[in-house]
Parts: sequence; structure tokens; C-alpha cells
Amino acid sequence: ANEDARQLCIWNTTSRSNVEGGTTYSESFWQYIAAFNHECSMEAKDPSRRFGDRCSWRVIDMLGIDAAAVKGCLQRYRIPFL
Repeated sequence: ANEDARQLCIWNTTSRSNVEGGTTYSESFWQYIAAFNHECSMEAKDPSRRFGDRCSWRVIDMLGIDAAAVKGCLQRYRIPFL
């Protein structure tokens, strides 16, 4: 559940609308999804590379996503999102 909320907050803090087509897109979100799936394995021995909060925040930092904005979103919207 924490990862779901974190992903929703990454989307909400990084997505931008395309005025012409009316679509919303976030390159940072898709980069995070790909990197998290590659970097954060359920079977990893190293806690910084194991699925969970620690690995997620490491990937967010690695990609240069605004962690403070994501944390603020989580504080405000974690419960409503879930």
C-alpha cells in the first residue's frame, strides 16, 4: 500500500498536461517505475536494494525526483489515495 501511494504521489507531483492533445504524461513517473522494478527486488539481500521504502527513496533520489514534494503529497493524500 505504501508503494502504491508513493507511485500516485510521484505521478501527481511530476505529471504535466499537453495542452494540444489534452493528455497528461510524466517521464519521471515511468523512469521511476522502470528503475524501481529493476533496482528493488523482493529477493535482494541488501536492504537498500530490497523492495520497500528504503529502496524506493533511493531510486527517487537516484532519478532526481523531488522527494520533498512526494513526501508532502504522501502526508496530505496517503489515506484518500488508498
